[in-house]
Amino acid sequence: MSRLVTVSDTVCKVWIVVGCFFEVSSLATTDLLLLFRIHALWDGRRNIVLGTLFLWLFTYTIVGVIGLLAAIDIIPSLRYDHLTRQCFTNHKPKVLPAQWTVTLALELLVFFMTAVKAIQHRGDDQIRTPILRTLYFDQFMYYFAIVFIRIWNLIITLVFPPSLLFLGLFFIWAMITALVSRIMLHLRSVACSQTPVGDASFFGETARSTRVVWARGNTTTALDSSIHTISSSGAEVPVTTAQSDSMWDRDEGDIREAIELQGIRSGKQRRWD
Repeated sequence: MSRLVTVSDTVCKVWIVVGCFFEVSSLATTDLLLLFRIHALWDGRRNIVLGTLFLWLFTYTIVGVIGLLAAIDIIPSLRYDHLTRQCFTNHKPKVLPAQWTVTLALELLVFFMTAVKAIQHRGDDQIRTPILRTLYFDQFMYYFAIVFIRIWNLIITLVFPPSLLFLGLFFIWAMITALVSRIMLHLRSVACSQTPVGDASFFGETARSTRVVWARGNTTTALDSSIHTISSSGAEVPVTTAQSDSMWDRDEGDIREAIELQGIRSGKQRRWD
């Protein structure tokens, strides 16, 4: 069965080049997404936004150049080992430590900017809001983990044998992808759970929706109500106002049912039969 699968050294060379290209692209994208969070913490200040974007572009331009030089240096030594069925190399590019150093410097700078903002807000009530707590906690957790992994990769490159060169390379790719996905999903979850539903809510009602409140109750108990959102399939729907109209459709003994439909700015109202 093993004779049916033959892998040449060329496959290793192509796979390493393609894999490293996608890794650098992925890491650059995740760092850019995290920079947007830094911009939010610094209230979108123009000098912070432009400065960090320039540093990000400068950093990953250097990373791309170093990666290209490292690939040219390491490709001739890549081999496929038929015994272990994996690609390996017995050569370490001399320029590779510089790649980890540049990205580590960017991570430390952004970590410092997050820490400065946290110290400035330590006495404010604003930092106790769930969204800001999530921003700071997740950001610190991410940078602690990633800075440690980058330092570990730097140690692997400088101290460990060439056979372990790709160990840290793909491990950090997996860790960053998992951590950034967790950060984004957690922030979305906190925003949805803490933000009240209303016209001014980012995750609440919009210009393409209106709110319907259905209430059922009797004369002795409080109304049991639930809120539903109706979205239009048309191109435009006017924004709802804060005013609402209540209409009682049934009155059978002690049982009452009601529908509350918010009015729209055009003055039109819908009546539920």
